[in-house]
Amino acid sequence: MHVVNPGSFTTGAMHDYLQSIINACSEVVEYQSTQLSGYATSAQSNCISVPVGSTMGLAMGGADYENTSATSTDAVSRFTSCRVLVNNGRCWSLNTNAIDVPGLTTGIMLNTEFDFWVNNPTTAYSTGGVDAVLFGTNSSNVYPLNAFTTVSSNGLWFTGYAVGRGSVSTTGAGFQVQPAGTATSGANFGSPAFQHRASIWNGSAAVDDVWNFEPFVTAGSNPGVNYEIFHPSGSTGQLNYGPQFPIDLTLFGTDGFGVRLELSNTTPGAYSKITVPSNITDIITLIGATQSLSNKTLNVPFTNGTALQFFNTTTTCTTGASVGATCTTAAITLPAAEADTAYRVACTGKGLTAVPVVIATTNSSATQFTITIAALTAAAASFTSYDCLVGHN
Repeated sequence: MHVVNPGSFTTGAMHDYLQSIINACSEVVEYQSTQLSGYATSAQSNCISVPVGSTMGLAMGGADYENTSATSTDAVSRFTSCRVLVNNGRCWSLNTNAIDVPGLTTGIMLNTEFDFWVNNPTTAYSTGGVDAVLFGTNSSNVYPLNAFTTVSSNGLWFTGYAVGRGSVSTTGAGFQVQPAGTATSGANFGSPAFQHRASIWNGSAAVDDVWNFEPFVTAGSNPGVNYEIFHPSGSTGQLNYGPQFPIDLTLFGTDGFGVRLELSNTTPGAYSKITVPSNITDIITLIGATQSLSNKTLNVPFTNGTALQFFNTTTTCTTGASVGATCTTAAITLPAAEADTAYRVACTGKGLTAVPVVIATTNSSATQFTITIAALTAAAASFTSYDCLVGHN
């Protein structure tokens, strides 16, 4: 059948030039049920009203059937195309709607379905699935966005969702979850969670173990924003957060804001901890507010720093052979240079000759100090070395 008609494109009525109407179906009613108002011009239209008591497996408003034995022709059972020819033009090559009516209470199913029947070994397939392809200005620029692509070795989809290589700008988003609402002066909105689920046995039944990735915002202007990984339900066993491989974790702040690594647990009697391998020396640098250490273990080797230094020095001296005779060592250099001379020094002598005693230390500079000793008997006295502790607050 060949129909040629200039067509009518003025509103006020449906203009259909090739119609198929089954069981008194109303095109106006069905069109306006989803478009709410107005009319359409259609080169071809189908309308079917499926009656109560129908025993057919399927009742279709339109059907296309095709098979192929060709190896150099792409078989397409339905091809749609829309081409914009002017500025501000709008095109939808496909617009599908599934809708119900108010007042229904049970058993409703609204779907758009794509079925792929795989009847051969997985090695027989090169690709498959749903593709959204962005073509560039020439045929060499093809940017695929794939859902459910390539059949894997166990007969399931190999990839659930894939952003094609180079298909999204480096400043764009391969996957985006929009906010739950638009902010006002009285409310801010995060977005729905990106959720992972596992199926676990809880001892009596299969239940879902749930992990959420979700941003939370506080109230007010320029609010605080937390991006949280949390476990709302599922296993009551040990939960492990983080990668199971060596990684450098870098925390950084911008626009004058600092960075805080916070460990917290809201369960009474529970605790949080950081487990550090024994071969790590420079572990945590605490900057800013006063920090308190309680029930902590410092492992060896200890790294000297400006807050606390332990060391041994063999720079020594020998007193005269009289009671009360003194001597002062040459300058002793600190392992870690301090910012000023306001540091504290405590030294204990080792390796006695006669009866020496440490009577004073002097901070010569931010990098050096001396030790003064005295003889308690009428014999020349000395130490062979000193164990020193230096601290700065």
